[in-house]
Amino acid sequence: MHQIPFASYVKKTFYQRSTI
Repeated sequence: MHQIPFASYVKKTFYQRSTI
């Protein structure tokens, strides 16, 4: 159940990094 919040953080960071 720790993959839900972790995935949200990774997705947010990965999505924001994709903007560069």
